[in-house]
Amino acid sequence: MTDAELMQSILQVPWVLVDYYSWLEKQPVPKLDDYLFAQPRIRFEISDADRLMLLESVKALEHNGSAAIQLSSDTPPMLVPGLQPRTLFAVVEALRQRPVLIDLPFCSGASRVECDCLLRVGFGRFIFAPEALAQLENEVAATEIVRFPASPYEIVRNYWLNVGKLTRDVDSSIDVPMDPHLFATWLRRRHVQLLLGQAFDSFYRPSSPIARVRVMPGAFYTRETRTVAAGSHQYIIEGPRIKAIAVGGEVYHRLIRMSLTQAQPGTGKNDELDWGHLITARARDDEGDSEWFLPPRPMTSVHIDRLRTDWADGLRTSGPGFPAESVASLGRFHWRFVRLHPFACANQSLAFALVNCALRRLLGYGIPQLILDQFALRHDCDDYVRLFGRAVSAWYTSATLSLERQRERIQKRQLLDRFISSLASFGNEVEAAEFVRQRPDAARLALFKDD
Repeated sequence: MTDAELMQSILQVPWVLVDYYSWLEKQPVPKLDDYLFAQPRIRFEISDADRLMLLESVKALEHNGSAAIQLSSDTPPMLVPGLQPRTLFAVVEALRQRPVLIDLPFCSGASRVECDCLLRVGFGRFIFAPEALAQLENEVAATEIVRFPASPYEIVRNYWLNVGKLTRDVDSSIDVPMDPHLFATWLRRRHVQLLLGQAFDSFYRPSSPIARVRVMPGAFYTRETRTVAAGSHQYIIEGPRIKAIAVGGEVYHRLIRMSLTQAQPGTGKNDELDWGHLITARARDDEGDSEWFLPPRPMTSVHIDRLRTDWADGLRTSGPGFPAESVASLGRFHWRFVRLHPFACANQSLAFALVNCALRRLLGYGIPQLILDQFALRHDCDDYVRLFGRAVSAWYTSATLSLERQRERIQKRQLLDRFISSLASFGNEVEAAEFVRQRPDAARLALFKDD
């Protein structure tokens, strides 16, 4: 290679990818048990430019010689490790002036390390960044980018930011490329945008286990899954696999399947293409057998064209059967996308971001992700489209203000949690089915009811 050729090669290096992979290496390993984000945990990353707000009822005090915070008169003190009481008093007093984060050490006279001690305990609990949340909520509602509506401080900030920018980008260029290859490129660009940000400066790592070892922005995951039978076991040697988790318990999933057999006839939209299948198997490091979904490979242009057709049909805002037919098409799009698993990671995040873009265009609102992707792996296309339609109907909201919308959906989530927890305690399906029948509102949220 000549010096000129080497120079040209250097100039063509995508340094943003180098930065991204360097950033990935520095991130803490995500907890595998938190893959579905079902457990409450503060994930929102605070920024130096954020203006902070302290809950008015908070008091700093000395408790048995240690620095502590009391949220209200009827709650026990909360210790703040690493801080002396007098330093805590100064930081709390500074927070009452609503400083930006970078200015907090100067306002309080405490070191940055000492300020961080309080922020680790209090951010998202009694110290907030409402202006930062409002800016993100203005782009896309927090309750429409998560599985289960909860505190917005449980959302990874760059994920929220990137979905918001992606939403705006899709909204501004809603036309669908007619050629499958162009549509494939359109999807790949959206995947890059989700992981790196619109300006390639807001990096995000998905929570799925494979993201610990394989994150390929914009690259289709074309590797085929290899399995081998040995003795009484089936083993997965390599390639893509998605764990099919019976979230909510086996009784819940069996009753869901029973509810679908009682529903209206299917649409006949299942097709002859392979869209993957479930197997019971294990990989080398698995402790035991589990249900795994193996996506279809090879992934062909015909698969992509089915996605393109469903997406285009889902964007129709008029015509016979509107909006039900458009919603059904979006359900098919989501079912195919999740099962095709075109990327190594972030498939559900991207698929549902796109689905909600279309739903907001059609109906004026999007919905939480719930466990719809898990249902897509366990049901055929017709049955899944019914479940998707139930979700769109059950999680409707007429609230226009973000706080009202968030409060309404968190209340629905709490009702759903109590219902599913109670359902899991039944030992037989007859008793469980009667429990479902007696609680129609919760059953609707759990996707048992057709409207």
